[in-house]
Amino acid sequence: RPEVHPKPAAGAYEKLVELVGNDLVEIFGDWGTGKSRLLGHIALESQEAGKKVLFLDNENSLPKFVASKLKNYEYVGMKLQPLIDRVAELKPEWDLVCVDSIGFPVLCNYFELGLKERLTALGRMILLRAHLKEYAIRNDKLCIATNQPVSEFSYSEMAPTPIPKEEPLPPFG
Repeated sequence: RPEVHPKPAAGAYEKLVELVGNDLVEIFGDWGTGKSRLLGHIALESQEAGKKVLFLDNENSLPKFVASKLKNYEYVGMKLQPLIDRVAELKPEWDLVCVDSIGFPVLCNYFELGLKERLTALGRMILLRAHLKEYAIRNDKLCIATNQPVSEFSYSEMAPTPIPKEEPLPPFG
């Protein structure tokens, strides 16, 4: 009788690739809902499974005990341009690229910016997304990024286009 070996349970990396292929996945949620923690644990689990993982952090929300275990953890600061530059120069060696967060650098300064600067900032955030998606598709790899929904300010009557309170907040950017 042949010996039967159970197939090991698929980890988060394998499940995501099974669901979406090698592409960009964004995790949306309000501040404090666990996006960074989830992303950090996916990165750590993937690293422990032998994947080469790069974690780019500009939010500094990742628990220190998780960040310290990641071999390729980089804090790039709260400005968008250094993050765009870092992603644009990625080499195809990474199996998984994690970015925490795409929207945070824009949200940090959004309401202090003039209309033209806001459009530029949103355009640059879209450029960052495009670089991540291009990396994933061109290199047959997985990228995961966190992002926030539009803020609670969007429900206010003072918002440029108020959202009815019964509707969920859409993704930022």
